[in-house]
Amino acid sequence: MSQRMVGIVMDRLVADEAFRIRSMVGPMETLSDLHASGYELTRDDVDLFRNTNRLLRGIREMLDVSGRRRCNGVSRNGTGI
Repeated sequence: MSQRMVGIVMDRLVADEAFRIRSMVGPMETLSDLHASGYELTRDDVDLFRNTNRLLRGIREMLDVSGRRRCNGVSRNGTGI
């Protein structure tokens, strides 16, 4: 996959919530769909997107934890302030 195509897919991961969710729920199916749409994926491309999905999952988990802390009135320092 060319650098331009990687950029297009990465932009889509950032901007398109449905695509992002689909790629986190079914990363291999998403990669297969990309390939069927004409994206030529190398082994390195597949590894890149797997790692990106792990990163996005980690960010989502951090945001979920942070949101729960705010909702519960607990700040980072645990004082509720």
